[in-house]
Amino acid sequence: MKVIMNITKKVIVCMLIQLIMLFVFTNFVVADTYDTRDSAHNLTVTGTGDIKSNEGDNYCLYCHTPHFADPIEPLWNHKMSGQTYTLYDSSTTDARDIGQPNGTSALCLSCHDGTIAMGDVNYARSVGRDETITDSGSEKLDSSNTFANTAKANLGVNIANDHPISFVYDPTLAEKDEGLVDPTMAPSGLGDTINIDMLDSNSRLQCTSCHEPHDNTYGNFLIKDNTNGELCTTCHDKTGWATGNAHYDAGVTCNDCHTSHNANEPAQLKAATEEQLCYTCHDDDGSRYSEWDSIPDIGSVIDKANNNRGSVHPIEDGNLTGRHDAIENNDPSNNLPIFAANKHAECSDCHDPHQVTGTNAFAGVPGFDLSGTLITSVTNSYELCYKCHQGANGLQESIDSVKYTFDNRTYTHGNETNAEQCNKCHGGNSVDVTTEAIHGSNASGLLTKSQFIDIFNPSTSDLCLKCHDDATNGQQPKIYFTQAVGSQHNTKCTACHGDSVNYNNIINVGSETGVPHGSNKPSILKGSDPQVCLDCHSDKFSGYNTIHDLQDLSYDDGNNGQVAFNNGFTSNTNMKCTACHGNSNNSNQGSQTGIPHGSDQPKLLKNDWDPNFGIEGRSGDSSICLDCHDSNTYGINASQNASSGFTGRDGGENLHEEHNDFNCASCHAVHGANNDQSRSLLKDSASSGNFYDHGSGGDTYLTIINWSQSGNWGQDDCDHSGCG
Repeated sequence: MKVIMNITKKVIVCMLIQLIMLFVFTNFVVADTYDTRDSAHNLTVTGTGDIKSNEGDNYCLYCHTPHFADPIEPLWNHKMSGQTYTLYDSSTTDARDIGQPNGTSALCLSCHDGTIAMGDVNYARSVGRDETITDSGSEKLDSSNTFANTAKANLGVNIANDHPISFVYDPTLAEKDEGLVDPTMAPSGLGDTINIDMLDSNSRLQCTSCHEPHDNTYGNFLIKDNTNGELCTTCHDKTGWATGNAHYDAGVTCNDCHTSHNANEPAQLKAATEEQLCYTCHDDDGSRYSEWDSIPDIGSVIDKANNNRGSVHPIEDGNLTGRHDAIENNDPSNNLPIFAANKHAECSDCHDPHQVTGTNAFAGVPGFDLSGTLITSVTNSYELCYKCHQGANGLQESIDSVKYTFDNRTYTHGNETNAEQCNKCHGGNSVDVTTEAIHGSNASGLLTKSQFIDIFNPSTSDLCLKCHDDATNGQQPKIYFTQAVGSQHNTKCTACHGDSVNYNNIINVGSETGVPHGSNKPSILKGSDPQVCLDCHSDKFSGYNTIHDLQDLSYDDGNNGQVAFNNGFTSNTNMKCTACHGNSNNSNQGSQTGIPHGSDQPKLLKNDWDPNFGIEGRSGDSSICLDCHDSNTYGINASQNASSGFTGRDGGENLHEEHNDFNCASCHAVHGANNDQSRSLLKDSASSGNFYDHGSGGDTYLTIINWSQSGNWGQDDCDHSGCG
């Protein structure tokens, strides 16, 4: 009878212990039909995982014990780690109470931080004195029977790359972080709200908020199915992550980009860098590129631009790694714009993967409008570009200059509205992507194409000409270029056009590196005529003591200014290159408003010119000279009595009228002459350069025997041997 009573007492004690354990495990165990013995957490010899004991039959006792438990709840048997952990930290998290792991998280880490052996328990008798645990050759354990560094389940003592734990998740946090739902109101999908089903008694999020260590129905011991990110979106409510989002509609899930443990970036990304993650799909070498029917191949665009010595946004620049911070987009009012000292270009600087749509790749990305006002979601390309390209000085070599230039120049690209879309000129030009954003280009300056594919055979498909050539439609200023049959200014547009402030600071002088965003000179010219022309053509005037009045020199013929002009020109007019050079196909003759892009005449002349023939009236071959010089004095019908600055001593006749069957250049230099009597640009054998005579068409020099003033010239003053 006494034996029976002792047995009965032992049975009652065991039943009480089991009831106590069930009561204590309320916050740790979720009742289910799943048998824990079928999971990797069964470390007995009967376990189904790689890590298991050589003996033992009580799978509970590797974690729990009815005796000598520490901590008491939930009768914990495995020795605690006691490590000090490196914690998750992010500029974008609003949970500011992330401290050392506590509660059930500390229990889980007693195995999963890799510092305590699997069988190292408080009450050894519960699991057997001679018991050993092995990994069945899987190399998941090291020699001390702790998780190996390469083991997926080893989180280590640095848990900064894991989902944060042991912080209070309550309505206050949800109100601060618009990407979180209110845990007291949002359903968990497990029967009640998040705070009841997923948080501990102190409203803290722990490992057991996502994991149920006794039930592996959904894999990784998750509390619910997460195939399509259902577990993640229980708490996380990202703006735009719904039907209509390009990634969402393509079937991309949270798990495709993010991982909760051992992430490569603070944003819980699966790849070491943003671009590497994006290239998983957006590169034809990416592991998932072939999964999608149609997807931009950005990686190839970057590669081809680099291989062709083109230009790219520095997405892959290792020197800029770590500069981007998600707070720039999350709290733009305090973190934008991005200045040159912190320049960088990550995918998320321009794209929000949770908000991007099939028609707007920039949806949800903050930027700045024309007035400099911060906007939360850009609609124009310049609003996006102004995140970085604002500026404080306007210097050309600084990326931090574009908006400053538009705001502080008299003339700007975009009909003075400052609202030209950046992607009209800048963008990718790869065959892999059409109408792509500005990732990379085979042209410099991230231009959609080079200014000219073939500078000697321009077409309306060239960069500037697609808007500005006479042969194209649109309201942009037009130039006569591709249709010109005589001559074209075959150089890059940026040789003449660019920022005049940079020009004055000797930044873009004498080069084709002008940046035509804005200028204080009309037509966005780098400098004034003739200075900007002389950047390239100074050789036309070098070495002369008199030039065709191109450097603000007053005209003087050496005889009291007796030269006749028309069309408003006077002896004090400061000549410009555009007095003679410009478009021959408009009404700019007789002015200094020539636009020297193209002409139906040679040498970009505005009017008729052929040095082999003489003056033949207004439509004659030398009428370019008569645009400024009076035709009644110098033309075919010139008066013999006109005062032309070249009259004879025999009766004072107009000797220009006597020579009107000669071309002007038979006697006069075009750009400059170099002798003591060259105020009238007369050329003799001492002058540089040959010119044509009327008689034979051959190259001869005019030879002056006696230099005379007007009214004193005679036939014996010149050598007429070459006049025919």
